[in-house]
Amino acid sequence: MTTSVDACLATAQACLARGEGEQALRAMQEAAQGAPDNPAVLAGLGVALRFNGQLAAAAEAFSRCLAVQPERADAQVYLGMIRLAQGQQQEGWALYRARWRYANWTEKLRYPQETLWQGRVGAGMRLLLWCEQGFGDAIQFARYAPWLQRLLHAQGGSLVLEAPAPLCALLRDSWPFMEIVASGQVRGRFDAHLPLLDLPLCWGGLVGAEGLPYVPLPLPYLSALPDPRAEQRGAVRLPVVQERALRVGIAWQGRFSHPDDRWRSVQPGQLTALFDVPDVRWVSLQKDGHAHPTWLPDDLAQCRDFADTARIIDTLDMVISIDSAVAHLAAALGKPVWLLLPKIADWRWALTGESTPWYPGMRLFRQSADEDWAAVATRVAAALFRHREAAGRGDP
Repeated sequence: MTTSVDACLATAQACLARGEGEQALRAMQEAAQGAPDNPAVLAGLGVALRFNGQLAAAAEAFSRCLAVQPERADAQVYLGMIRLAQGQQQEGWALYRARWRYANWTEKLRYPQETLWQGRVGAGMRLLLWCEQGFGDAIQFARYAPWLQRLLHAQGGSLVLEAPAPLCALLRDSWPFMEIVASGQVRGRFDAHLPLLDLPLCWGGLVGAEGLPYVPLPLPYLSALPDPRAEQRGAVRLPVVQERALRVGIAWQGRFSHPDDRWRSVQPGQLTALFDVPDVRWVSLQKDGHAHPTWLPDDLAQCRDFADTARIIDTLDMVISIDSAVAHLAAALGKPVWLLLPKIADWRWALTGESTPWYPGMRLFRQSADEDWAAVATRVAAALFRHREAAGRGDP
């Protein structure tokens, strides 16, 4: 039986790597019939169910796994993300912290476990907040750094924010009063540290009215300042636009290494309906993306960091993007953002609805179970046409 279970697990893993969700699920269901209480099988079944968009069934599989093996990190992390998407925050945030024990997680706890901040502000404390995961996560959760710094200052404390190097210029432009260092460049002592996405745990595992505020700073909370290098050779050129054209930024590709990139990224050819809307000047916000349309100028070609990208976004009327760092950046800069979400969206966007408390100016367009991306683009194109007409930016 063990050989059969191992074979099913190997088959499911190979199928998932190729994006063959239904085949992976069948393999795991076969394994579960032979070993219904095997925690590895239950965890694998949960992963396959989640891949196929069956979140409630996936949560049940992960819960059964944890009933057998309570400290299994992968099941805790996946169940935590499902609970967060379902709005069950306290359970979700607590489970999500298990990512630091999950062998296959993208990164490891960067500083000692014993100095993890628990939420108490001591007199004279120096707290290190550090960004984790992708650029979008960093942009979304960095909003708490200036707000938390004020709380520390009231007790004579201080805060340092450690961020990925491509974000540092943007963050320093936006918050010149803060100490911001690039990843791996922290100097001096600190009394406690915290990865940014564990911050809700210090507020009772809640974000919202009874816990950590969704938006602790006035929007926009990031700023696109003039480029101090503008007179230098090679400075980024901002896109020239027609006066009456609606200026819309577009991004279709996320980070290739993201575990869910196969769901969230789109081929530009699937967005044809969008590009056919008249009187729209499209501006590429795609960095190192594949299949860049030949007719679309590579407006980010000269961008060196997110401060450069922010200056381009600042010239736009709105941004349409898949779930990527560009969407977070534009929303944090106060631009209207239309976000294209796949059938299996990330936990932060919840399961339903066209809006999100994380970014009040963002509109969500969700891919339904029976839609391909071309069908979503057709819906968004119709909305864009109406928006352009309402803005008075069509033909005179």
